[in-house]
Amino acid sequence: MALEIGIFQNGAVDLPTKLADGLVIPDGSLADIAGSYARVQVNQVRQGVLADRLGFDYYFMTEHHFQPEGAEFSPNPLLTETAIAALTKRIRLAQGTNVTTQHHPVRIAEMAAMLDIISGGRLEFGIGRGYQPREVYVLGAALGSTTQDQ
Repeated sequence: MALEIGIFQNGAVDLPTKLADGLVIPDGSLADIAGSYARVQVNQVRQGVLADRLGFDYYFMTEHHFQPEGAEFSPNPLLTETAIAALTKRIRLAQGTNVTTQHHPVRIAEMAAMLDIISGGRLEFGIGRGYQPREVYVLGAALGSTTQDQ
């Protein structure tokens, strides 16, 4: 049995930070933060492609939304990994979590199936219940989720 090695990509802003109301937040204007998030998304795809070229076996991502502190910026791992799949041949694409309390079950299954097809069967589908109230209230309330689901 061979050792398998992967990368775990959580995403984070590339701006300096400051302390505000007990939180460490990005230091910059709204335009600066939006630009940083755009760079993070592009760099997540680039990192996945590079990981494939360097011989890593897995590229893991998480799903997180609305992080005022800028950490764990990864709003759609399935979509990001679909972009990676189109540019790679071998690396397996995994999610540390797709937050099931924030998705319609048929829709998330459909998105995962599309990634599996586009990647040629390289999907490792990970699910979880989530733990951030701000995410559950905004994205899960219409599906009947509450913070108790975390």
